[in-house]
Amino acid sequence: YFRLICLMPEIKSNKREMWDTATMEFVIENVLSELYEETDIAVDTVFYQEPGIYWIVTQSREKAFPQDGGRDCEILQQFVAWMNEKIYPELWCGAGQWESVLGMQKQSRNLQKMREGSLSVRNEVLFLNEFQAPQTSYENRELDVWKALLSEEKPEELLERLQKYLDRTEREGMITRELLVALRTDLTQVVYAWLSEREIKAYALFADADMENLHRNSLYGREEMMEYAGVLVRKAVQYRQYINKSDSVTSQVCAYIDAHYREEIHREELGELVFLNTDYLSRIFKKEKGISISNYIIQKRVEEAKKLLTQSTLPINTVSLYVGYSNFSYFTKMFKDNTGYAPLEYRRSFSEK
Repeated sequence: YFRLICLMPEIKSNKREMWDTATMEFVIENVLSELYEETDIAVDTVFYQEPGIYWIVTQSREKAFPQDGGRDCEILQQFVAWMNEKIYPELWCGAGQWESVLGMQKQSRNLQKMREGSLSVRNEVLFLNEFQAPQTSYENRELDVWKALLSEEKPEELLERLQKYLDRTEREGMITRELLVALRTDLTQVVYAWLSEREIKAYALFADADMENLHRNSLYGREEMMEYAGVLVRKAVQYRQYINKSDSVTSQVCAYIDAHYREEIHREELGELVFLNTDYLSRIFKKEKGISISNYIIQKRVEEAKKLLTQSTLPINTVSLYVGYSNFSYFTKMFKDNTGYAPLEYRRSFSEK
């Protein structure tokens, strides 16, 4: 007969950060084998599964179920305590039921369901045959309060209320994956809607690998949810405050144009750069600079063309290409419209001797 044991450590709490999964598999197998040495239970194998689960397959040494359940429970508690002290201060542990090897796949699914229904349980051993799923339902009366605190740009007060909500939920029942999914959806929608109302592209602001990891890990437990919420809310408010500072966004756009004026630049590209809707960015830019983005690009190209015409002997068509115009006729017209001179006339009149 076989039984599965599931371990899900909180990775950030690893006291042995240099240990890879292979080393951890070796340590888990050896420590637990030593604890089970004088019993009728043996450790068959240990293997790792993404995104952070260690599976332990135990086997009965006899052709029957192990009889001393009390001793088995005591050993598993000792094992968890050892892991807490030496490697992971925080971990979840669930033990399956004894059955034939054919039932291992179903047992693994049941253990993961048990994990999803007991996210607030840490550093204890839960047994599948004793576990009763909590009868909790998601009900959140804090949404209007969250919206109000965001409007007032008070991220710490919002996060404090979220923490209290999770604490209360844990006291009244148990935090489950289903509850965290609903909570994360509500919080994300509140923040994204608030940013959208202020012309900020939330999907672009949060489009990075670190945020993706926080979003995924937020369903592992209360601490992970609070970490995700903290980054989401603080970053949203901080960016809102950043774009309200005089010349902050326009300086960033100008720096980008100054570095890339030789390339084809689109307003949408600049909007993605600063996470703003293009029309809103255009209004901010014109208010700060007194000219449109397209005219700023033209001015930059004209100034660089002037330098090349007066300080080098490059052919006119080469100057045109260098400042971002592959169409020589268009470059000539644009240059004359902005200087009053054709490129060649400008060179003859102002070139350095």
